[in-house]
Amino acid sequence: MASLLLTDSSHLNSDGQHFRYIPKFRPSEVTAAKHMFLQIICQHRVMAALIKESATVYQHVINELAGELGNI
Repeated sequence: MASLLLTDSSHLNSDGQHFRYIPKFRPSEVTAAKHMFLQIICQHRVMAALIKESATVYQHVINELAGELGNI
């Protein structure tokens, strides 16, 4: 653990500047990035559900057609 010995207030400002966390992105940029990520995840889930549902519907149609062809 680091310790700091301050002798006057000028060191306090200087040391505070050195140890201050400066984020790479502004909060609005982080929020926008999170929003975009969540949109992509939601779109992926919706598309996956639609593809699965479409496959089920098409399989049902194929089964019906196969049954009709068998009756001919």
